[in-house]
Amino acid sequence: MIKHEYDTPHLNVQLKEDVNTECLEVCGKGSFGTIYKKDWYCIKEIDKHLLKGGPFEFKILNSEINTLKKLMGCSYAISFVDLFQTDKAFYIVMEHGGIGLSNYLHAKESVEFHERLKIIKQISRVVSFIHEQGIAHCDLNPSNILINSEGMIKLCDFGFSVEVENIRIVSMCGTIGFYSPQMFDVNAVLDLYKNDFWSTGVTFLYVLCKENFLFRLWVAMYKQNKVKENIVNSILEEFVKDIITNYMNDGISHVIVLIKYILQLVCFEQEKRQYIHDLNKKYLKHLKEDNYTIEMIGHNEAKAYANDLIYTYLFPKKVNKITAII
Repeated sequence: MIKHEYDTPHLNVQLKEDVNTECLEVCGKGSFGTIYKKDWYCIKEIDKHLLKGGPFEFKILNSEINTLKKLMGCSYAISFVDLFQTDKAFYIVMEHGGIGLSNYLHAKESVEFHERLKIIKQISRVVSFIHEQGIAHCDLNPSNILINSEGMIKLCDFGFSVEVENIRIVSMCGTIGFYSPQMFDVNAVLDLYKNDFWSTGVTFLYVLCKENFLFRLWVAMYKQNKVKENIVNSILEEFVKDIITNYMNDGISHVIVLIKYILQLVCFEQEKRQYIHDLNKKYLKHLKEDNYTIEMIGHNEAKAYANDLIYTYLFPKKVNKITAII
């Protein structure tokens, strides 16, 4: 091995003289460099000057490489191919998984409900899989999910990922629109898996609505200078109503099952968030994107379904108070 001042402490990184990226197609940019496309591969260039040789930045690089290697063979996670360096940068070579999920959803004029359902099911499976391997992603969001022309997804960008091993407290990391409420509470003991559950649930809402509902939460939060449960649940309430209305003629029983699934991932209190592995076993068998009955319902019936979900999962105390009064 050729020792270099920027070598990561735990990786054997081959040193090459130079890499010519001028002829390569740029397919993305990140905090520490550029992502290029070459044939069926992606080359992630990580600028050493941006890393600044700091232990935190090298930890991110190490985390990504170690996680990619551990997840090799998972069909829903991006595959690692090679790692090398020059004097100026590190290069991670991976398979090319497609375009970012957010770009995919916005580029298509119409994405049918069964297509969205297929995407959600794949994401739920890969999150369950990485957790079974003892890994928390810590930055789940649509930008870190790639999708190809056949609708197959690949989870990527494992820079913030950690092997949990009973670690429960970490510094703030991830993408702000997808932070769990506990990320903003300096006194909270953060459960890394359940932090992923929250981000996964928000990503599912994004897939269904093409809108990041936490952007509105983020604005409201800074006005209040605190994340409050009633604010979170009020915004969730709007989205439940929107989803029911938008998809009420796409198989309402599927839509209801899907909302139940999501609402158990985005519980304000992390202790109440259900493990995604258990939810998959309970709900995924009922979500068949290629075989479901189209049930036509009216707006009053849709509203009743929405209210039932809202008062069961978001505001059960309101129902208790009404019952007590009666």
